[in-house]
Amino acid sequence: MQAAKNPVGQSYAKALVDLANEKGKLEPIHADMDAVSQLMNSNKALADLVTNPVVDKEKKRAVLAKIGKEAGALCSRGCSKRARGGGCTGNEVAVV
Repeated sequence: MQAAKNPVGQSYAKALVDLANEKGKLEPIHADMDAVSQLMNSNKALADLVTNPVVDKEKKRAVLAKIGKEAGALCSRGCSKRARGGGCTGNEVAVV
């Protein structure tokens, strides 16, 4: 799945990269984003669920948190917690 380019998404991506770089956590964040990208590319049903504007954000959070907890890869709060040097609980996932 190729991410659609849009100004809002690009702003969030830039903010994430800037924060991760500032905190010296760019590599782990990059690895997490690669894992998410691979997962979305390999699982159309998941990609459809996450990108569907009709699906409730809490439902998306629950699904992604479960995947993250099982995989140990997805970081809470859209990885910003890891970028700030915190750890993952596996219970929180940012969904916008």
